[in-house]
Amino acid sequence: MGSPDDTPVHTMNLFFPASLDEVEKVFERARGFLDRDSIRERLFAIMLVLSEALTNAIIHGSRGDISKEVRLGLEIYKDRLVMEIEDQGQGFDYNRIFARGLPDTGESGRGLFIMKAYLDEVRYNAKGNAVRLVMRLYDRGE
Repeated sequence: MGSPDDTPVHTMNLFFPASLDEVEKVFERARGFLDRDSIRERLFAIMLVLSEALTNAIIHGSRGDISKEVRLGLEIYKDRLVMEIEDQGQGFDYNRIFARGLPDTGESGRGLFIMKAYLDEVRYNAKGNAVRLVMRLYDRGE
């Protein structure tokens, strides 16, 4: 039997076409869902990593193909926020990206490192088309 911390207090799943035009609507829904006392002070960092992950899923994963769908799952636990982003693309070799390090120039390639800097866990599935992002939430007294 799992501990009480293994059950999310709040959950939300959004499915949307793989289009950058959809991101603002998804952000508004996610921001409304995440506007809670336990998370509010970390909302900037959360929205930053969501922006990076969603943009990667649309541009790199789905290649902007609006016939493909992207899923955003949000789960708020007592002690953590779990964000899952999945696209219908072919995936990528995330280990190769991390192994070569932060790029010196260009606009592409920094998002994964931004996510790792702000989060406690960044874990991809074997295919590389879904990512699980975890941010620990602590009470101010801890």
